[in-house]
Amino acid sequence: KMRDLKHFIDIYRSKKVLMNLKIRVISFLLLLILLTFFFLTLESIFYLEIPSRLRIFIFMFFLILIGGSYIAIRFLFESKGKTAEYSEDYLSNEIGGNDKVIADKLKNSIQLEREDYTNPITISLSSMAIRDMLSTLEKYIYPDFVSRVIYNLKVALAFTLPVLIIFIYYGENYTKASKRLTNPTIEYPVPLPFTLIADVSPHNLLEGDSLL
Repeated sequence: KMRDLKHFIDIYRSKKVLMNLKIRVISFLLLLILLTFFFLTLESIFYLEIPSRLRIFIFMFFLILIGGSYIAIRFLFESKGKTAEYSEDYLSNEIGGNDKVIADKLKNSIQLEREDYTNPITISLSSMAIRDMLSTLEKYIYPDFVSRVIYNLKVALAFTLPVLIIFIYYGENYTKASKRLTNPTIEYPVPLPFTLIADVSPHNLLEGDSLL
């Protein structure tokens, strides 16, 4: 059972924050998979030189570092209600907008809960309004945050599946390419597409035989 209106807002915020965290992680992983696939494909086809491989390595390193830090920082600030979109006032308006029964009563009740009244009659009336609001919130149905995460996961899988199939089919090429990209400062020999072998001995050449 909810202790007060702040407790209800905290529950709503935590559900929304967790949903956005999962969506951001899914989106970020999809971006990393697609970029990794792109760079590995380039490397497997063109055998990039050391400066190019080094730039790709540095780019991916900082992308992971900055992207991971951004997601973590957003999660921490949002879970504490430190951003405007996750403050009590904003979320109460959002909840009221999704449910006409609650509407502005929630925001007004939160304002009453914040006030420090001294008049006994005012205290009694505000307490009654808050209890009534809490009773209404006991029946509140939260938005389906899970379905939004599942939708984003399905979209990510739709993009990832073809990449996975290509990885499996050309596994050896991509394994070698990944080794070269993760060791960007090492020089690797570029394999020749084919080699011509002349089946002519030096003895025959000295006797005047032609190569043609």
